Amino acid sequence: MMLNEAKTDFNILLGLCIGHDSLFLKYAEGMTTVFAVKDRVTGHNPLAPLYTSRSYYRRLARDGGPRPRSNSPAPRRGPSTT
Repeated sequence: MMLNEAKTDFNILLGLCIGHDSLFLKYAEGMTTVFAVKDRVTGHNPLAPLYTSRSYYRRLARDGGPRPRSNSPAPRRGPSTT
């Protein structure tokens, strides 16, 4: 592994998926930490919340939360009384 050959003392992982994180952690000889990982919520863009913190998330806080998607299923209702 390139970083092992360079004898790095400390590695910071940024944006790897959990499987690749695990492989890196298994084989890395230097101490390692994970800064951000990919996920489906952010479209595999681990820093999207940081990039949009001053726009999208501030608006959500001001407006009281996210709006429901138009293609989401209708909410379930209790048992019918008819």
